[in-house]
Amino acid sequence: MERLCGYGRHCFVTMTMLSPMPEPIANDSRSSAYWRKRARDARARSAEMADVAAEAKLQMIARIYDQMADHAAKREARNGSSGSRSRHG
Repeated sequence: MERLCGYGRHCFVTMTMLSPMPEPIANDSRSSAYWRKRARDARARSAEMADVAAEAKLQMIARIYDQMADHAAKREARNGSSGSRSRHG
């Protein structure tokens, strides 16, 4: 799946292939469940890639989302949060 990346170049993987990332908000505190879902989605998309480099990039993105989930889980444990996004929907 080829797409144009900026400056007229062709690329095979863009972040827009995943569900769009919401606009950042001050003191962003998305839940661990949110980041785990994004990791699952990235892995699912990587399985669809015919291009090995594109698959590897999506796997890398999934690992980063897992790290974000780990950080969020630590924050939730400190704050006694259940992992829901009550403030920001």
